[in-house]
Amino acid sequence: MDGLFLALEPANHTFKVIEAAQRRGLTVVACHSSPISPPAPFVGALSSISHYVKVDGWRNDEGAFEAIVAWCGNRPVRGTYAGPEITLKMEARLREHYGLVGCGTKKVDFVLNKAEVRSLLRQAGLTKLRAIEDQALRELTEWPFPGRAAFLKPINGSGSTYVRRCTSLQDVREHLAEWDSSARHIRQFIAAHLKAGLGMFLEEEAVGELVSLEGYCQNGRYLPIGITDRTVLARDVAIEMGNTFPCPHPRSADIVAKVEAIHKLIGIPHGPTHTEVIVPDDGGDVEMVEMNLRFAGGDILLLMNQALGITFEDDLVTLATGEGPLTVIPKQPRCYASGQDFLAPAGLEKFESIEIPGDDVFFRKVTVKPGTALKSTNFQSDHIAAYAVAADSYRGALARAMEVRAATSVNGVLLGDGVNNVVINYADRWISSL
Repeated sequence: MDGLFLALEPANHTFKVIEAAQRRGLTVVACHSSPISPPAPFVGALSSISHYVKVDGWRNDEGAFEAIVAWCGNRPVRGTYAGPEITLKMEARLREHYGLVGCGTKKVDFVLNKAEVRSLLRQAGLTKLRAIEDQALRELTEWPFPGRAAFLKPINGSGSTYVRRCTSLQDVREHLAEWDSSARHIRQFIAAHLKAGLGMFLEEEAVGELVSLEGYCQNGRYLPIGITDRTVLARDVAIEMGNTFPCPHPRSADIVAKVEAIHKLIGIPHGPTHTEVIVPDDGGDVEMVEMNLRFAGGDILLLMNQALGITFEDDLVTLATGEGPLTVIPKQPRCYASGQDFLAPAGLEKFESIEIPGDDVFFRKVTVKPGTALKSTNFQSDHIAAYAVAADSYRGALARAMEVRAATSVNGVLLGDGVNNVVINYADRWISSL
C-alpha cells in the first residue's frame, strides 16, 4: 500500500502503530502540537516517521485541519490514527474529508460528552447511575446521593485526570476549587481538552470491580478481544496503577453482553473501542463508566501482544485504512501479561533514578528524565515509570507483578510498602475460585 498515514499527537502505543504503518509501505506523517519525545522503548519508531506537521493546537479545529490538509495537498491519505481524546474529533473530520470509513464527527462529539452518554444510557434502561452537571452541581446545598459516594469528573474526560471520589459536598467543593484554579501540572494538550468548556459532573458511584473490555467495530459489528483488569492505588482508588490481560473474569459473559448492548445503542460503525465497566460484588447489573472511541491507553497493546502472540498494531493499521481482514483472536492466551505503573514516593522533590529488577521483566519504560524536579507525586498523571511481566497463569502474572513492584527502588530507596506503592488488585475478590 502507498500513500500517507497521519498519526495525530503520537505517544505510547501509537509508536507501535507507526512502525506497523511504515511496514505496510505507508508514508507516516506525525501531526503534533507538543514535542515528540518517546521514552526509550519506543524511540526506534522515530525512524518510521517520514514527515512532521506542527499545529498550534487541537482546540482550534479549523486551523489544525487547514494546516494538515494543506500540507497533504493532492497526495492520497490512506489512513489516520489518534489516541488522545482531544485529537479524536479532528481525526473524524480528516477521515470524512479523505473518504475513510469511521464514526463521523457528530458521533465522536457525542461520545466525548460523558454526561450526554450517561443520559442516553438512562433513557435506554442500560444504567441506574444518576449524574448532576456543572452548574446544578455548584448550586447544591446538600449531598444528592444519601448513603452513596460519587465520582466528580470532567465531562470532557481524559483517562482518570481530575477524577476524584467524593462522599460530601466539602469534597466536591475542594475539587471544584482545584479544577477552577487550573493549578495541576498536566500536559498542555490534555489540559486543553479537559477545559473545553463543558465543565464537571458528579456521577453516582457504581460499587464493585473496575475492568475494561477491549474490542473494535467493523462493518457495524462489535468484536470483543478480551478483558483487562485494574490495579489501583490503595489510598485513592481513582488512581490506576496497572493492568493484567486477559482477565478470566467469572462474569465475562455479562461484561461482553452489556458492552455489546451499549455499542448497538450508540451505533458505532468502525474502529477500536475501550469500554470501562464496574462489576458489582453482589451479582448486580454491570455498569459502564467510560466509553472511548479509541484503543486502550497506556501499554495495554504490549500486554495483548505478549499474551495472545500477535502484533495487534498491524490490525490497528488495517482498521485505520479500512482494508483487509483482521487477525483471528486466539480463544486461549499463550500466557498472561501484567503491566504496572509507578508513582514516586510521596513528597519526593527530585527524581534521579529507578531500578526495576527481574530478568523476566519484558518491558520497562521510564517517562521522567533523571534530575527532573517533581511538581507533584499525588495523581495518576504523575506516573514516572512502568514495567511488564508474564506468567503461565493469571494468578502467577499478578503475583510476579507485585513482587517486582515491592522490590523496585527510586533514588536508591526501596519503594516497598510506601503509601504511593501499596495497591489493590480487584481480582483478589474472586481469584481464589480459579
